Amino acid sequence: MNVQQWKEATKDIKQWEKLRCPICIEHPHNAVLLNCSSFDSGCRPYMCNTDDRHSNCLDQFCKSSGSCPSASTSSNESGSNQRKLACPLCRGEIHGWFMILDPARELLNSKPRSCSYESCDFVGDYSELSKHVLSDHPAIQPLEDDLRQLTFQVNKFF
Repeated sequence: MNVQQWKEATKDIKQWEKLRCPICIEHPHNAVLLNCSSFDSGCRPYMCNTDDRHSNCLDQFCKSSGSCPSASTSSNESGSNQRKLACPLCRGEIHGWFMILDPARELLNSKPRSCSYESCDFVGDYSELSKHVLSDHPAIQPLEDDLRQLTFQVNKFF
């Protein structure tokens, strides 16, 4: 690694340290980068993409509009009668999202976060938090309005 590559890597790490999910205002675990209409102008909204036992900011964000574009770069297949998702930073239209690169994902997943359940004081990284939720909150199920609720109920009996 030459000096220029090292400077670029350090610069990226410093940027990743500052990242916050605009929904939960914490380091985004299992983060995705939203592709909004201002992406080319420098808008970079990162959001948590955890499962249904965590805060799951991306799903909450999508549910807020009643529609969710695909995880790829664009989705113009949704009907014109559906509301479009607006970027939480610039209010531009969301066209989809990207999975972030492994070094950034590993760094963000290593950041401590608090348990999302009321009256629980546990704090840990993404891996520790996942284990904690399964061991300390096993009875917690997805919310009734969660689209994966049906899948959860079906799998529970098989």
